[in-house]
Amino acid sequence: MELIDVKLAYAEDAIGTSYRGYVWATRSDLFELFGCPPSAVQSIRGSTASDKVTLEWVLSMVCDDGTRLIATIYDWKDSNWKYDGDKEYRWHVGGHRHEAWDVIYDYILKKLEFAEE
Repeated sequence: MELIDVKLAYAEDAIGTSYRGYVWATRSDLFELFGCPPSAVQSIRGSTASDKVTLEWVLSMVCDDGTRLIATIYDWKDSNWKYDGDKEYRWHVGGHRHEAWDVIYDYILKKLEFAEE
């Protein structure tokens, strides 16, 4: 299953998702790949509604076989990294199904490897 389209989704789309795995990337990498997550507006200003997550991307994905998935990428109980966009961080990945992690992990890995060439 390969990702052919990804875009930011609504926070409500993440309801019922759960942790599926990790992905290593910098905050700058994720901002470049997916844009500014809606939760970042509060976090960058220094106030957040959650003491567990300060940045979260909710992503709607379409795969080459027509499968539609929701993935979440978020920090978990760690706000110390947010001031260094170039520091690699172990992001949590969630989804309704485990395939969400498989697909987003492969996508990020390919994009970051391509960017280094």
